[in-house]
Amino acid sequence: MHGYSRFGAAYWPAASHFVLLEIDACGNSLAGELICRICVGAVARLIEAFLELEDCHSSRYEIVGQTEPAAGTCCFCLATL
Repeated sequence: MHGYSRFGAAYWPAASHFVLLEIDACGNSLAGELICRICVGAVARLIEAFLELEDCHSSRYEIVGQTEPAAGTCCFCLATL
């Protein structure tokens, strides 16, 4: 997460969009939200701030770059991907 909060989309330059995954304590993916290249840095910083405030240890969050076309909208700015 730190790489995205620091470098934004440049952290995974080949990605056309990103997916925010919530992963439970057992390693299972609970949710996947689409994020556009413009918003990925801001989303990463928000998640990091949330985790600091909540001190949440039951779930972790990962951002993964995707290269194939996406069908949907960015969960942050609602831009069509």
